[in-house]
Amino acid sequence: EKSIDYTLKSIKLAILTNNKMEASFGYYLLGMVYTNTKDYYKSLIYLKKVLAIKINFENKDDIGMVYSWIGSLYCILGQVDSAFINLKNASKYLNQINKKELLNINITEMGKLYLQISNYDSTNFYLQKCTAYDSTKNIVQFLIEDYLLLSKNFFLQNNFSRTKNYLQKVSKLIDSTATLTNQLNYAEMQSLLYQKLNN
Repeated sequence: EKSIDYTLKSIKLAILTNNKMEASFGYYLLGMVYTNTKDYYKSLIYLKKVLAIKINFENKDDIGMVYSWIGSLYCILGQVDSAFINLKNASKYLNQINKKELLNINITEMGKLYLQISNYDSTNFYLQKCTAYDSTKNIVQFLIEDYLLLSKNFFLQNNFSRTKNYLQKVSKLIDSTATLTNQLNYAEMQSLLYQKLNN
């Protein structure tokens, strides 16, 4: 609460002194705070303020990242059209500056969005791109997430052999250093698969 009040005061001062980049940083911090507390609508309010300033300054690195962040929040909120618009805008900017790691994160979000609307072929297309990149760069936590999403994608199609295949890939990578989200998702997918195969 105190940190939010301090940030709001900093933003107010930045606006009074016409320091737009400093204000943008404050809005960014508030966007992060409200994302972490799962108050996504408030987070979107501040991230859109960040975006407006970054677009004004033509800061393409940050524009792409913020578009992707906004798109991922709309995806969580189930607002598919808004998610697509923002993720596609993110791709446009990130491609222009050739930021491959940020672009790969955005592609993962596209895969999640297609999974949410049960477009399984497109989900597979985007997530396979991610696994190729994450394998090459050996980004283990992202690779675990890719495989878990792919396992869910095939589970929802009743393709349990491919579901099992991707879960086996996860089992070779997951350990105590894995994120809590990945650990929980892995346990959930294992449980769902076990129930299906033993019915």
